Amino acid sequence: MKKNKEVEQIPVKLGFIGLAALVFGMVVGAGIFNIPQNMAHGAGLGAVLVSWLITAVGILLLVATFKVLADRHPELGAGIYQYARAGYGRFAGFNVAWGYWLCTCFANIAYAVMLNDTFGSFFPGLLTHSWPTVIFGSVLIWSIYFVVNAGMKTARALTIALSLIKIMAILLIIVLLD
Repeated sequence: MKKNKEVEQIPVKLGFIGLAALVFGMVVGAGIFNIPQNMAHGAGLGAVLVSWLITAVGILLLVATFKVLADRHPELGAGIYQYARAGYGRFAGFNVAWGYWLCTCFANIAYAVMLNDTFGSFFPGLLTHSWPTVIFGSVLIWSIYFVVNAGMKTARALTIALSLIKIMAILLIIVLLD
């Protein structure tokens, strides 16, 4: 039986602007509008500031860890699971991949619920958290999948466009409230 030759694929990178737009979009989309509101209901300003500081330190340590790993092992390019597999074996790599996949699923659900509740302000039928919510969340998640599956260039262009819309909306709010 003949073995198929592996086709070498050139990875398409998100680039600095695309990555900055992605991070900005996530922070503005969830962090600025949703998280502080939820935290303010259960804690005072000091507790909220301390929690943000702890989170910032944790994220910086995580970034530094991945930078060290990427510098020491540039051949490992498949993500977090590959570092665990190289360091601790196949079982640990599998568990990290499985855990990462589960976290991604839960994050998608949380994102869909947050957007559902946001759109529920305009379409009250979504706030019943019944079949319209399931349909809305499914359409949202599959739409994101198809955008990313269309290619990194498409995803990058959409991310940059949405980030620009968010910046314009924030500036409009500042002008209107000033």
